[in-house]
Amino acid sequence: MGTEKQGPLGPNQSWSARRKRDTVLRLFQGEPLDAVSRELGVEIYRLEAWRNVMNNST
Repeated sequence: MGTEKQGPLGPNQSWSARRKRDTVLRLFQGEPLDAVSRELGVEIYRLEAWRNVMNNST
């Protein structure tokens, strides 16, 4: 599985389902939410929403 750390997306790029999944898996593995948010340039509320979607789909 590709759970390697990745940086923020550039302008006009969008998040693929796979990249969102990999990001949420990092959270499930215990990485701090605020650290992942800063590294990827994604708001905490958005990461929480992705995590909630993944939790509800299992």
